[in-house]
Amino acid sequence: MAERPLPAPDLAASLDGKQFVMVVPNGAVREVFTAAQRRICDYLPLTATYPVFPHVTLGSYADPGRAGMIERAVEDWAARQQPIAVETLGIETFPDPFRVVYLRCRATPSLAAAFMSLRARTKAESFVPFGPHRTVEEHVFHISLAYGDGIPAAEWKKIAEACCSSAVPHVRERVQQVRFAVFAGGEATRTFALRSSPLGHSDSGLS
Repeated sequence: MAERPLPAPDLAASLDGKQFVMVVPNGAVREVFTAAQRRICDYLPLTATYPVFPHVTLGSYADPGRAGMIERAVEDWAARQQPIAVETLGIETFPDPFRVVYLRCRATPSLAAAFMSLRARTKAESFVPFGPHRTVEEHVFHISLAYGDGIPAAEWKKIAEACCSSAVPHVRERVQQVRFAVFAGGEATRTFALRSSPLGHSDSGLS
């Protein structure tokens, strides 16, 4: 297996001035992420870059002057938010110009609800969003596996087909924390625990 440059040396620089809220699985989903990343590495050139941990992005912002305010809003939101179910479906790719290999995740009710409630909270605070605005129905919940910026189109088409042919198990994980990341000449993160489940709630029925 080819050596992978982890992390991408220019990734943090390209995200400077941005803030992100992420669901970070650390159990069964992380195991699938690691195995899938190792598998697709053989299809990708050495110029490809890779995220160092699995994450589903719930919100992204470009409001460096109010990063502290966003952090406090996320902390308050998390304290009111139920644990989130993350479920993997399979390997897919985004088309040009993004060229990202990712694990698609099912829009579980708890994941969709978290996405919508966070958006409502940050919109009410008038925080500046980063990236396209999509409804929950339009949004593709995913965990990025690799980034192929700069790969020629013909080569990318073959890589995408090879990556998508790799089967991965469908697993489901109950995530009880979110991570808030701020990029400002480097990366700083805080982790917030989500609200505990009500007494008598069964994990097996988590949406």
